Amino acid sequence: MIANRARYLLSQPSTVIDHHFQCMRDPFQPHSNPNGYLNFGTAENYLMDSEIQLKLTEWRQSEQANTISKHYMSVQGIEELREAFKTYLDRFNNVIVDDIDQLTLSTGAGTILHMLSHILLDPQDSMLTMVPAYSGFFKDIGPTFDVNLDVSNCLTAQGIDLETFERDIKQSRNLKALLINHPHNPTGYLLTESEISQIIKLAKKYDLAIISDEVYANSVYAEGQYISFLDKRFDHLDHREHIHMVYGIAKDLCLSGFKLGCFHSKNPTVNQAMGAFAFFHSVSSIAQTCTAYLLKDLNWCQKFIQTNTKRLLQTQQRITHEMQKQSIEFFPAKAGIFLWADFSKRFNLATLEQEQTFNLRLFQETKINLSCGHNYYSSQIGRQRICFAKSTATVDEMLQRFNEFSAKN
Repeated sequence: MIANRARYLLSQPSTVIDHHFQCMRDPFQPHSNPNGYLNFGTAENYLMDSEIQLKLTEWRQSEQANTISKHYMSVQGIEELREAFKTYLDRFNNVIVDDIDQLTLSTGAGTILHMLSHILLDPQDSMLTMVPAYSGFFKDIGPTFDVNLDVSNCLTAQGIDLETFERDIKQSRNLKALLINHPHNPTGYLLTESEISQIIKLAKKYDLAIISDEVYANSVYAEGQYISFLDKRFDHLDHREHIHMVYGIAKDLCLSGFKLGCFHSKNPTVNQAMGAFAFFHSVSSIAQTCTAYLLKDLNWCQKFIQTNTKRLLQTQQRITHEMQKQSIEFFPAKAGIFLWADFSKRFNLATLEQEQTFNLRLFQETKINLSCGHNYYSSQIGRQRICFAKSTATVDEMLQRFNEFSAKN
């Protein structure tokens, strides 16, 4: 016998997860497995693998690698790494951390959202996010904790429709928090300073917390500027103790396998609660010590970020250029590692069933994995998310297979 919560999770099959693991079992390799799956459905960055490998080799050969604690450490995160994050966030995110006790480390950004669901919301309370939205939010937050994740169709290619957003805030029952993903997954949209200011004002007006998921902060590759919700330019709005930032190393530093997320808040009570919950989700000492070594080398981090964003732009332009030849359009992305593509015109996708069938056919016939728009609660039919941060050989193979599929359809 199992609990109803476990039964609910088992009753929710996910093609996103199923396709991801099929790709893992039979991955494309240019020479050893040229007919394998091409996973453009999972948000991981492979553009900087060589640079990461060199730095990890350097760490393994360092004296620090031989001094890792083999025993229990601070569940909130070792001081060395929290100090490194404090400096990193100041330098690259323009976020001032007053004290390392305002930082809690955990096993990934998703885990931090799990923890915040417990800390900020009671059963039957709600959180509101804008759609299309990262599909993982609906697993990280939701029925597992008996809370609701409501959605707002306020995001357009021209920006945030703040009237729609406020209307949805008013209509959401027992609303306690806004969940904002910025830079935005899956569209790659960057909120403007004015939009951030207006969202904070709305949160203050309706007495709401803001959870700002900023895991793609340093993956901005096009014209535009990432501005954190905790940037000091918003201090005058007098709401900063109700703004909670989520960051990590999975995306900007291409270390998704380390499973290391960073939480920052100016609210002492929330930080105490996060520290208590971190007892169940602490990060291994080896991952923390290694990450501290990377983050403390600010010159390396700066060069890494610059090289990564350059490669992101080159790869993004390559894919959009080739697909636009076939009347496939894209949301005007400026950040992140994905493209929000519109396949509706080219493949006559007018219904949700047609959208899902297209996605499944592409997966089965070409072994190209994309993410279906309905997984992101998109109100527009025919959208697919393309996670494009792949090697040149992988991108070349994907475009070749896609062109062959398109020519037959």
